[in-house]
Amino acid sequence: MKPIPPGMSFEQYQIVTTNLRMQDMAFAIIVTGHAHVKVKDPKTAYTLLGLRSAAFIGMYSAYYSARNSNFNYRELMEGIPPLKSERNLFIGSLALAIGTYFFDWIHATKRLKLKQDQIHYHFGIRPLPLDNSESGGQIAPSFNLKISF
Repeated sequence: MKPIPPGMSFEQYQIVTTNLRMQDMAFAIIVTGHAHVKVKDPKTAYTLLGLRSAAFIGMYSAYYSARNSNFNYRELMEGIPPLKSERNLFIGSLALAIGTYFFDWIHATKRLKLKQDQIHYHFGIRPLPLDNSESGGQIAPSFNLKISF
């Protein structure tokens, strides 16, 4: 393990050692803005929380409005004129809810990489190599085959 550079704060150390994994991606489905909270970007996380809450309110209001007008579900999806606005509201709200999830995941990954790169540059830390050929040894037992022509 490499020593921590002098002058690095605990928050910077946490950012450098943070990884967004599939577990975090699954958790972000339930907890809106989880990836941005992990990247220490709470303003964006709360914005996503508000947007997804508005999306759920929109979906519920479209369902509730259509339910009170004695419809069947086929009419809602076919967009029969009295229910066309409810269908559009429901589909738009659903798209917003799904979009906030993907934005949370993709943007948080980009922000984390940017913050890690800034800290690496500031302290002169070389990121770990992706393959073991540069590190001079094997980290874990593995089989390696390299063919050159």
